Amino acid sequence: MKLSKEIINKMLDKAGLTMGTPALGSRLAEIIWAETGERLGVNTIKRLIGIYDDGCNPRRFTLEVVAHYLGYDTYEELIKSAENDNSGFLNGAMGDIVSTELKQGALVTITYRPNRMIMLRHEEGNQYFVVKSENSKLLKGDLCNVVCIRSGHPFYATDVTRNGQKLGYYIAGEEGGVTIVEVI
Repeated sequence: MKLSKEIINKMLDKAGLTMGTPALGSRLAEIIWAETGERLGVNTIKRLIGIYDDGCNPRRFTLEVVAHYLGYDTYEELIKSAENDNSGFLNGAMGDIVSTELKQGALVTITYRPNRMIMLRHEEGNQYFVVKSENSKLLKGDLCNVVCIRSGHPFYATDVTRNGQKLGYYIAGEEGGVTIVEVI
């Protein structure tokens, strides 16, 4: 059984790791043991975060260790907290780009795994023009709307238009999120 995306993200954020980190399972196992004094096996961690799937459900002890690592007394408390964390307010954290705060013509570069880069020129409001694209499905010349870009979170673009044709929504960096956001 794989944990929910919210719980996995909480674990990775707390550990300072991202999906794709070399030896992720063993690093996370070491960090959890150092913080809680409770051990989880590397394969157990891989099952919990979805790297390895054998159809087995985790033992109660395993779920309690995850809860303890994240600062909760029980797994039920963690679940309730994760259910309530489905929304929130942006607070201008480092790495956040809020489109309405950018000057017209500002260039924004985002990178995400594996080896992808998009350079956007802010037009006005939430509208951007794709100036450069490497290994991305967004192409040079595309227009799109982007409300906010957050480091560590997926990149969302709406109303993507290519050569006058509406393509709809676009999402990038679903696993691991945007790794670098730069305003030039």
